[in-house]
Amino acid sequence: MSDLLLLRADGGARLGFGHVMRSLALAEAWQRSGGHALFAMAESAPSLESRLCAHGIEIARLDVEPGSSEDAKQTSALALDRRAAWVAADGYGFGAEWQSAVKDAGLRLLLWDDYGHAKSYSADLILNQNLHATAEIYARREPYTRLLLGARYAQLRGEFLVWRDWRREIPPVATRVLVTMGGADAENVTGEVVQALASLHNVEAVVVAGASNPHINQLHADVAAQSNLRLVVDAPDMPERMAWADIAVSAGGSTCLELAFMGLPTVVVPFAANQELAAEALGGSGLAIAIKPGTEGRKVRLASAIHALYSASEERRVTMSAGLRHLVDGRGAERVLRLLQAVKVSLRRVAQEDCTLLWQWANDPATRSWSFCSDPIPWNDHVRWFQSKCGKTENLWYLACDAASRPVGQVRIDLESEHTGTINFSVAPEHRGNGLGTSLLCAALEQLFTATAVNLVRALVKAGNTASVRSFERAGFKQIPVELAPSDPALQFIFSAGEF
Repeated sequence: MSDLLLLRADGGARLGFGHVMRSLALAEAWQRSGGHALFAMAESAPSLESRLCAHGIEIARLDVEPGSSEDAKQTSALALDRRAAWVAADGYGFGAEWQSAVKDAGLRLLLWDDYGHAKSYSADLILNQNLHATAEIYARREPYTRLLLGARYAQLRGEFLVWRDWRREIPPVATRVLVTMGGADAENVTGEVVQALASLHNVEAVVVAGASNPHINQLHADVAAQSNLRLVVDAPDMPERMAWADIAVSAGGSTCLELAFMGLPTVVVPFAANQELAAEALGGSGLAIAIKPGTEGRKVRLASAIHALYSASEERRVTMSAGLRHLVDGRGAERVLRLLQAVKVSLRRVAQEDCTLLWQWANDPATRSWSFCSDPIPWNDHVRWFQSKCGKTENLWYLACDAASRPVGQVRIDLESEHTGTINFSVAPEHRGNGLGTSLLCAALEQLFTATAVNLVRALVKAGNTASVRSFERAGFKQIPVELAPSDPALQFIFSAGEF
């Protein structure tokens, strides 16, 4: 498979930085796995491009109207020329015609979509990482389109992931406020927040703004008028800023998910139509205070909401923080990456006519060498064992086939109880080295967690079997100490349904 991920996203004074920043999170995950990321951009800003370059991201500029037919044409041509494995598009201009043109070019497409903006969908994957995401939003989609919905798919940049094990301490009184309204903020909502902060006593506030903010000079003046406020432009250390603060005031975009990961109680201010549903869902959950959208009377609503959170009891802020942290676990990019890197396979239940093929695969010399019992398997022994497994309710056994319906491997889950199982797999000798092990595991886990009550899967791998270890790790399994190991040294892996 190609190692290139082409990301189509724009950002700047008109569009804001949010689409590019969450695309960057996926690009970073792709690069950590050994791939190469290329951003195709029609609109941008120097500060944004500098940030991408600092992460080793290649940039290609498109002279097109975002979302136009020419955009689709140039994006597809670039992806084909560079042999991209996937195109990942983030923006509200990538409608039904744009998606169809990219798919018709023979490309695989992931589309970020926050509220069902297109009249229909033909992307392979649709990613909506918001709390309000539901399948009903995408009723008009192709049968093959898979939906990745909810905050468990929240894309967080690497700078946040190092804080995964950090725990916030909630002070009895909130005195530190972080204000972040995105990279552009054309309406200068930041200025309204600065005015609202003037009514609070004994607080220290950091106001973060983007360099492309058209009101940056006015913000400098407004912040300078309050001695307890400080303005930071293009903050490179947002996780540290969030860790410092006791409460936050934020726009309703993807920054809310970063704040949730950091467990920071927040006033959410939706000042764009695409942010309203996300803000409403967060406010409705009780995990944030969301003001109603609209410019009329917004200053009053802002001041009231900020004061309410500032005055909230320690107990309430503890509850909000814990709920937010539970909402976003920081593994969203890993979950999406597994699907991007998986080779497309289909599963069918193993049948009686597969007995000979599976015996041949099992007796392959490499397969035997990595088995805990390396002796060749006699035919009669195999038949007896096969009959004990095939078609049994306590064994979920699948043959995996590629797009040409050729058998490429097998995966079997032996159910230990209603909620646990043991998984093993093998790839056909002639198809090894193509990443199929991870694909088999991902497909089997999806089938398992969809069709059964199983929520924990175990696997035992012979020490030194680096190919299997790599497959389990890429599929998201975690290594744990071995409890009951065979005579040969072994490694044990687990996967819980909550991680899928």
